[in-house]
Amino acid sequence: MSTIVRTGQWYLLSSVATKVLALGTLTVLTRHLPPSEFGALNAVLSLTLALPMFLSLYLDSALARLYHDYHDDRARLSILFSTVFWFVIAWGGMVLVAFVPLTSVISGQIAGVPTVYIWIATIPVLLTQLSQLGLVYLRQSFNAKAISAIEVWTALTGLTLTYLLVALWGQGVMGRLIAMAVSALLVFAYAVWFFAKTGLLGLQFDLGVLRKSLAYSLPLLPNLVAGWIAGNSDRLFIAKYVDLHAVGLYSLAATIASLLYVVQDAVTQVTGVKTQVGLSLERQKTLHMIRELSIVMWVAMLFVDYCAVVFSVQVVQVFSGAGYQGAAGLIGTCGFIYVISPQNRILQDIIGFSKKTWIISSGAMIMALVSLALNYWLMPRYGLIVAPYAFIVATLAQTGWLYVWVNAFEQFHLHWRKAGLSLVPFLAFIALDQWIVQVVEGGLYLKVLATACYAALTWRLLVPHLMVLKGNSVPARG
Repeated sequence: MSTIVRTGQWYLLSSVATKVLALGTLTVLTRHLPPSEFGALNAVLSLTLALPMFLSLYLDSALARLYHDYHDDRARLSILFSTVFWFVIAWGGMVLVAFVPLTSVISGQIAGVPTVYIWIATIPVLLTQLSQLGLVYLRQSFNAKAISAIEVWTALTGLTLTYLLVALWGQGVMGRLIAMAVSALLVFAYAVWFFAKTGLLGLQFDLGVLRKSLAYSLPLLPNLVAGWIAGNSDRLFIAKYVDLHAVGLYSLAATIASLLYVVQDAVTQVTGVKTQVGLSLERQKTLHMIRELSIVMWVAMLFVDYCAVVFSVQVVQVFSGAGYQGAAGLIGTCGFIYVISPQNRILQDIIGFSKKTWIISSGAMIMALVSLALNYWLMPRYGLIVAPYAFIVATLAQTGWLYVWVNAFEQFHLHWRKAGLSLVPFLAFIALDQWIVQVVEGGLYLKVLATACYAALTWRLLVPHLMVLKGNSVPARG
């Protein structure tokens, strides 16, 4: 736990700093790009986010796992790192060459954006994957300070270049893409220099090490594919069946809503480790505690999402320019994903401890297929509003799958009744907020008062379960 506290403070600092810088970049883009151009940018980035799984075959996960088998021998660790690095360069380069002839077809049939945007956007993808290998090494060796410095520096460089190219020089979407490419190149150059200097990167290649690495990483690829389908393909559906203006609005709403992830991640990053330790020492007690944590996260994230709904208009006004007001109505729906996802993380921690990772992979595929089917069938008829609800339904399907399997090998039951009852004040206060908007002119003070009342009620609901987690009470029933 002392290691978690010592390294966690740097990760927290990095997370906060990079989020602030990301909001700065978002503000620059939405104040200097119309929604259609911002939508084109996000459609291109969503498309290129599918490339890493093909470029690196998820070998960074193998490096993270095998590091612990090799770290006692510096020479063997260098062979591992160098083998993975040179393979990703060779394989990733061939994939990019093969991808080039497809760009014109993709830009016209799927994204509806200029082909040159896709060409420029692919440049930093391979460089970023190679840099990621270095970050994996630093993370596994608990060098959180160096990781934080690199991540903050990357975000700061991207923001600075974006401001110069987009805001001052008026280069639009191309300016942002060039800024991302230059930032990725600088980080890549630093990574190569650092790891060559430390002796980790050399002219070495071992086929046996490569086979061992691929044997670990390839079975995990379905998780990446499913994650991309569920989290990014919706923007391409919107581009095809609605328009790029709608992509811009949805992307802004989803980006702002993703700030809710910081709240859940600050908790689940630590509790995930405690779950693994607890299940190995005091299994039944730990399961009781996980049950209490589940309802705590559910109730707390409902309140956080309520705040996102209530103050969505003000947030959009602060972080965007004219033409983006339509994004406000989507923020709360996009944010509800982060009410559900902590339950996924908790269930996956239990499954991961039992080493039944195929359940996690199959759950991810279920989520992807549900999301894909709903967007494909419903978006041509109902438009933009389908995207966030499809993601919610897909995430619920994954959660249900995980829960069924957890109960197949553990006696683990969530606080279903309390979870359902906690939705009542959530929906009631949202209804009250809508009444304030419709009836009371300039009702910001009433919004704040209603939020304070809901906060007090949320705290009242949380206290019994927090007392259990602190060890001052027995696990609650219900």
